[in-house]
Amino acid sequence: MRFRNSIVRVFGLKTEMKETPNSDFKVGDKVGIFSIYEILNNEIIAGEDDKHLNFRVSIHREIKEKTTVSVSTAVLYNNNFGKVYMTIVKPFHKLVVKSLMKKACRKLR
Repeated sequence: MRFRNSIVRVFGLKTEMKETPNSDFKVGDKVGIFSIYEILNNEIIAGEDDKHLNFRVSIHREIKEKTTVSVSTAVLYNNNFGKVYMTIVKPFHKLVVKSLMKKACRKLR
């Protein structure tokens, strides 16, 4: 994320990262660069709106015999720069999401 932020800052994309010392989140709170839009029993929806694109991430937890967590993302392009940005980012997106989820799981343990 630091690498991404150093590059996209030039293009006017949001890069502020807020440390989150606790996990008592509420709708409207910031987690990293994302705002929390909705908190459900088994899902959190967060994201950010920018002049180039609007981004949402859903983190869904299912508890059966074993707890599983699924991450889904959605992007709405506001202009051509948003499309270009996502074309560049898309190959790295899966790696970044996996890395962030592993880091979150380590912190929770």
